[in-house]
Amino acid sequence: MDYAKLYNEEYYTKYIGDDGDYGNREKWYPQFREIAKKIYYDTAPKTVLDVGCAMGYLVEALREFGVTAYGIDISEYAISQVAEDVKPYCKVHSILDGIPSEFPQKYDLVITIEVMSI
Repeated sequence: MDYAKLYNEEYYTKYIGDDGDYGNREKWYPQFREIAKKIYYDTAPKTVLDVGCAMGYLVEALREFGVTAYGIDISEYAISQVAEDVKPYCKVHSILDGIPSEFPQKYDLVITIEVMSI
């Protein structure tokens, strides 16, 4: 299965969450900000890689807390929706191909939320 093609605009607008619209920033960003807050205060990482970052909400929120955060996702659509000021830190890339060469190669914390499937 070509997972990169599966995670297209239709997937993010119809199949994620209760109302199916993962692009609804007003709904989703505050949730990821709360996750970032917990990560920041509980583990105090300096560097984070979010594998499967989708639209970069967690990367953006972690950066608000001063964490050097980066994200990768196989979905070209999701990465195209990342906020402009966060785009330099998010990239279309599969972790199966390693960490992108232009990103740091070591992290205090690597996060994967709803990434693996069997």
